[in-house]
Amino acid sequence: MKIGFDVEEYRRFLELYIQLKEGYQGDWFYSSPNDNFQMMAKEELPGNYYLIIRGTQFDKALDNLVGLEVFRQLDIPFEVKTNSLPKVSYGAITEFSFLIAGLFPYLETLEPNTNIILGGHSQGGGMTSLILLWIQTIFPRKFNLKTYASAPPTIGNTAFKDLVLKVAEYGFYRIENPNDVVPHMYANLKQVIQEGIPITLPFIVKLFFGTINTILKLLCRDYQNIGDTHMLLTSNIDLNTEASIDSLTAYKLAQEAQHDPNNYLYLLNKQYPIN
Repeated sequence: MKIGFDVEEYRRFLELYIQLKEGYQGDWFYSSPNDNFQMMAKEELPGNYYLIIRGTQFDKALDNLVGLEVFRQLDIPFEVKTNSLPKVSYGAITEFSFLIAGLFPYLETLEPNTNIILGGHSQGGGMTSLILLWIQTIFPRKFNLKTYASAPPTIGNTAFKDLVLKVAEYGFYRIENPNDVVPHMYANLKQVIQEGIPITLPFIVKLFFGTINTILKLLCRDYQNIGDTHMLLTSNIDLNTEASIDSLTAYKLAQEAQHDPNNYLYLLNKQYPIN
């Protein structure tokens, strides 16, 4: 495994992620009890695995946005050697407990020096940071890990970011479609409001995001993007909707289209054509 962002690795991750959403279960599969998250492992070559985390389905996105409980930040749920105070959202800790219940026994079966590409999209992308830190803490130096966080919301503070980057020996890569709201959560909410991402915000949406942003500031909650950011060249999406469609529905459709992993794969292929 080599250090550095690899287009083909990210492309393959997206292909497998889309297959996971469509029901493919790879060589190993696990679903959290609340079905908010699923994980799949696929051995591409001997000793080389993709470990993929599927986040929420779009129709559950608002519920799980609230479910992240970003107004509460707690200590990370395992011991690490640090003099800082790493904290993550309460909701991320809840989801983490579901994920490791299935992941721990699986990782114990893998051989030392196994190459693992850890990837997730949406909330799955956000959770890759906590999962990476946990793996490197519980299984120190056992695996070679590279991480691709696709369209991830932020889940932790500056101290957490620094810890994650310290153990990301083969790199932590954050991929963002600038017209997608989710990777602006929660470090860059102000940009969503100011620039109208992905389209002009209806009043109720602007109020919603503005309220979240204000409360986070009042509570002094610190959320930081993690890793080397790779921006996809974005494009407008023709929604083929009726002219009479209301602004809230239009906004929801636009965001759904921009956030879809199929759109991320389309934008990647457009920017980096397959040879």
